Amino acid sequence: MPAKEQELKDVYMTKSGESIRFAHGTYVITQVYGKKHCDLTLNNVEQYEMFEDRKDENKDVDVTFTTQEGEKFDGKLDVKTVNRENEQRNVVELESKEEIAQQA
Repeated sequence: MPAKEQELKDVYMTKSGESIRFAHGTYVITQVYGKKHCDLTLNNVEQYEMFEDRKDENKDVDVTFTTQEGEKFDGKLDVKTVNRENEQRNVVELESKEEIAQQA
């Protein structure tokens, strides 16, 4: 089954419950050795500075995200990219470091 990019509904920090505000986001879930991993791309992220700090400090982010289909996942993600070159976009890319968990 090839991985397919799909739409995100919302993303929030797992521990604090803080909502990540973004205009548009996508996710891709892949299977690696039978374990689910994901990549998230968030556009027009208001809190891009927080992600930039985490990237600079090489710290993970614990997030929960909901898909447009209503599925929820938790995971520890690595901040792969924070792009501020185009101030209208503020793109943040996250990737899972370990298996993500699907909530019931």
